[in-house]
Amino acid sequence: MGRSSKFAELAAAYDTGGALSFRNKLINAAFTVNQRGYVSGTNTTGANQYTLDRWRVVTSGQNLALASTGNVFTITAPAGGVEQIIEGINLTTGSYVLNWTGTATATVGGAAVAKGGTVSVTGGSNLTIRFTGGTVSQPQFEQGIEPTLFESRPVGLELSLCQRYYEAGQVPFTYAPPSGGAYYTAMMTPLIFKATKTSTSYNMSYSGVSVYDSGVPTIYTGTISTVTPSAGSATLYLSTSVTNNHGFAGGSWACDGELV
Repeated sequence: MGRSSKFAELAAAYDTGGALSFRNKLINAAFTVNQRGYVSGTNTTGANQYTLDRWRVVTSGQNLALASTGNVFTITAPAGGVEQIIEGINLTTGSYVLNWTGTATATVGGAAVAKGGTVSVTGGSNLTIRFTGGTVSQPQFEQGIEPTLFESRPVGLELSLCQRYYEAGQVPFTYAPPSGGAYYTAMMTPLIFKATKTSTSYNMSYSGVSVYDSGVPTIYTGTISTVTPSAGSATLYLSTSVTNNHGFAGGSWACDGELV
């Protein structure tokens, strides 16, 4: 395809209400962000289980396979499908076109759509894009009536878009006595998210939580709970069954606010 043809595609997208950037409403469409560390081909243990960021396997016990050629990633969707829910706040009312490379079939909001096919979208409502029974690479869902070139966004930017729905990090606790006679059994600390979540109904989970007494170098078991959650932050409450006068806590957390 010549340069003039590429420019013509972008101009067509712009003329039909699209934009020259952020045309693709699918997040992680290049399948490069994997915060959960999903291993290709691993069967899910429940329905609608998220694997690669923003993509979930619909049927329990099925899996998503991932392969790469020339740094273009391709997934193989199982018989039950792999899908993404696009948040309604990112959609305006109008005509949209879905395109992809591969052998899978697709539905938009439950209705079958062919490659390069258009659908009418109601702005402000969540919308599910599902691929079933075949390969998919570079899927793109954009406003307009003609598909344009796949929008390849920097992986760091794509990660930040994913973190609105799922984010992980390390436990941020350190502690010390305000005086020589003070001891710690429980404490609270704020956690500021890198991206604002869609709501406060996310699920916080923790793993590998241990309390280290740096004065004696001893490791104790610790537990964490979440209090006062907000869209941009949460307060973590760390407790342990022993008293410690100085040290730090180790472990990791995950905030899952994926759309359901």
